[in-house]
Amino acid sequence: NIIEIDVSFFDSSHVTNMDSMFKDCSNLKKINFGKINTSSVVDMSSLFHNCRHLTSIDLSNFDTSKVTNMANMFLDCTNLEKINLWNINTTLVENMSGFFKNCKNLKTIKIKSKKLNAKNVSDNAFKGVGGNVKVQVPKDKVKSYKSLFCKKGLCKQAKVCGKF
Repeated sequence: NIIEIDVSFFDSSHVTNMDSMFKDCSNLKKINFGKINTSSVVDMSSLFHNCRHLTSIDLSNFDTSKVTNMANMFLDCTNLEKINLWNINTTLVENMSGFFKNCKNLKTIKIKSKKLNAKNVSDNAFKGVGGNVKVQVPKDKVKSYKSLFCKKGLCKQAKVCGKF
């Protein structure tokens, strides 16, 4: 029945596995990560799976340069509206299956990465995301990302626009 959690003071410098860390925390509304150190993490799968009351999350301070698994990271976060993935690095990611699956209320996604491709964005990564979502991406990636995201399940009505 956790509603709010602050992990900003955790010493996570040696953590390699965050798999299912907040999974099924269905009442969780707010998480403060601050400048948490995620530089050693390789597995973030199902990190927020079924966190149904989360409406906004900022992962802009996450270092994902070693992460290989992001499967189901936000699966069934049905009330999630805003997500900031400003510094998410997917270079080593092999599995993003179900990444945003069933996040039907997403309104804003911020992605700075210029390294997304058909290999590291799985087929159902955006399945179930509503058509009202606005995905902000680097200006020079709008056309290629719009095509990629559509192929990976993002509704054609979704707006992919250049921001950075």
